[in-house]
Amino acid sequence: MKNERVTLPPSEVETTPVDISDRVRALFGCKDTREQIQLRRSLKGDFKDTPVLTLTLDYTTLGQARWVKAWIEYGGNDEQKRKAAIRATESQMKEAANVFASGVEWIQVEE
Repeated sequence: MKNERVTLPPSEVETTPVDISDRVRALFGCKDTREQIQLRRSLKGDFKDTPVLTLTLDYTTLGQARWVKAWIEYGGNDEQKRKAAIRATESQMKEAANVFASGVEWIQVEE
């Protein structure tokens, strides 16, 4: 009898989410365009084989909230799960209603 390695199906493999919040904050805080491009590439390349990515940010601008929405909808591969949450006031949530309706979790903060 051959020694065969048993591989569990992906649904049965324990997955530990990787939080990329600090890396994305660095990307948003960067003013240099070249550095932004480098950080975006590293985000895409460094985590391409990570099964679950999470992201939690404070609401700062509508543009950044839309970036988070696009990150969930268009990033990663078919096997990768992405979860995002944004801490925002009720008025900020209403401003970015489309973002929160798309699957980005809203963490309510007081005004």
